[in-house]
Parts: sequence; structure tokens; C-alpha cells
Amino acid sequence: MDRSFLSQPEVIAAAKKFVGIRLTSYEDETEKKFVSKIVIGEPANTAVAMLTPEGERALRGRGPGRGPRDLYKDAAEMAKGMDELARKYPPRKAEGTPALPVTLNAKVGLAVAAGDLQPLVVVL
Repeated sequence: MDRSFLSQPEVIAAAKKFVGIRLTSYEDETEKKFVSKIVIGEPANTAVAMLTPEGERALRGRGPGRGPRDLYKDAAEMAKGMDELARKYPPRKAEGTPALPVTLNAKVGLAVAAGDLQPLVVVL
């Protein structure tokens, strides 16, 4: 985590208006293709992008899209940019219960759960 950006109070407040996603681009070819549309170059372990509700890039960064510095010069600019972007897409009421995250196999599930400090349920 980029502590100079992502742990700043103004960025945390702005992030509450967004939906965060975590892709397993190393384990799934479909997700790797998606990540390669939002970063410059080969998808890597870290990618930061701001997307529209339709999943298109909302911002064009200055760099490859590996971290917040590729989109913003500092945390204050990031918070301001996120607030401006959020105003363009007012929240919609979610319908139904959100689905549990599903991974491709137990190995990927264990890696994701460990990396995100989340519980893991394996159903056989």
C-alpha cells in the first residue's frame, strides 16, 4: 500500500464513494486481459485505475498505472480528483444481496484471503 497516498484521511474519505475491486490477474487469463486494458504494459502485481460504472477507464494517468503516483501528484490531488469523478456518477441503489467473492480454486482463494486478511470458505 502506498502510505503516502492511500492512508491519508482525505483519500480514505473520498474512497468511500467508490467500489474497490481486487483482481487475480496472475491466475486468470480473462482478468489479465481486463487489467491490460487499464494499465500500460504487462499487467503486474499492482495496478491502480479509476473506472466508470461501465468498467471503462475514467482517467488517463501519467505513467503505467502501477500506483497512485501515475494518476496524481499527491494525496490532496488524489482526493480532489476522486471527489470530482464521484460527482459525475451519482450512487445507485443496489438490488439484492452482494455475491460472495468466488475464486478459481482453493489455492487462489487462500492467497486472496491471506492477502486481504479475510476469512476463507471452501465448498466441495
